[in-house]
Amino acid sequence: MKKKPCVAILSLCAILTVCGCDARAESEPKTAESAPPAGETTFGDTSSGSPAEPAPAVGGTILLSFERISENATDAQGNILARMYIDKPVLSLEPFDSQDGTSAAMNALTGKRDDNPVISRINAYFEEDVKGFFYGSEKSKHFAQGWYDYFFECVERKREASGDEVLANSPFFCTVDSEVAYMTDEMLSIKQSFDWMAGGVRNLNYYGSTFDLRTGELLTLDRFVNDGREDFEAKIFAKLRERFSIGEEEIHDYEYFLAQLREKNIGEHEFYYDGQNIHIIFDGIFPGMGFVLRYTD
Repeated sequence: MKKKPCVAILSLCAILTVCGCDARAESEPKTAESAPPAGETTFGDTSSGSPAEPAPAVGGTILLSFERISENATDAQGNILARMYIDKPVLSLEPFDSQDGTSAAMNALTGKRDDNPVISRINAYFEEDVKGFFYGSEKSKHFAQGWYDYFFECVERKREASGDEVLANSPFFCTVDSEVAYMTDEMLSIKQSFDWMAGGVRNLNYYGSTFDLRTGELLTLDRFVNDGREDFEAKIFAKLRERFSIGEEEIHDYEYFLAQLREKNIGEHEFYYDGQNIHIIFDGIFPGMGFVLRYTD
């Protein structure tokens, strides 16, 4: 399984080990060509988030990078038949740069390390998502079941049925792209897109994870929304009607939108934050296709 670190702020020279992987790990730069930013495609909101900035912390500056962990299937000529990867956000601590006595003392105590409790807590969260993506993890927020075995079984069935040449012309993929939606000294918000195609229709879903960088706490949507439940649902349903051009006479055909809204409390909805707007994520309303709505409180 290959691992490719992608720098979001500063380059980090580290190779991390993913539990459950027996293959040799390699480290290579992740280029823009090989990993386009995660987006919402035709269903998504296209407003851009604020750029990532280093976040000051006790003992130094919190840095963020993305490490690509991948497993590909190739034919005898090296042509790619299938791609499977996840971009894992990785936080680390860069010590103070100044040479005064206070900074020197802090650097001696801290150094460039990842055992800061906030960093450790957030890194552990994304590490569980990596384990879950490949092999399943009950601790993972997004991947309890795992995709590795099922995905590569689909690849082998296609190779047997159609041959490598057909698959090489249209490789299968099972990928998670990650990017920064927002980062300051107090908050980090990550948005991710899960893209799957292994025969049949393409599936595209989204995830969002927003943290308090002072505590490492995963923040929930109700921390950002001041509206009560009734106003919240009304605003979301109005956005849904606008997005999908639902006329007054068609409302009865779309009641399942509102039903899904009512299945969750406000704090249970998946979201990310771009510094100005909340982007609420909906998966499962359309088979195999998620979408994102911008919410204005």
